[in-house]
Amino acid sequence: MSYTILVSALIALFVTYFATKYAIRYFRFVRLVSTDVHKKSKPLVPSSSGIPLMAGIVAGLLTYIFIKVFLYGSQLGLADIFASIVSIF
Repeated sequence: MSYTILVSALIALFVTYFATKYAIRYFRFVRLVSTDVHKKSKPLVPSSSGIPLMAGIVAGLLTYIFIKVFLYGSQLGLADIFASIVSIF
């Protein structure tokens, strides 16, 4: 069962990492940036970083559900996991 959590965490990590890299480029392209007021040079940084983070969390949770239901055949506790996904949105 610990492999399930490990695989889900790795999927969440990779989805968050690659979605963030893509989102940074996309948000700069569409000029969805703001000034970083905490640095002396005042660089422009993308301002909507929650979207890739939320995508990574949902991907990890859905991977955990997939492994738990289709590989182990267990459906215990899925209502709590679906409730956490719904509360994210």
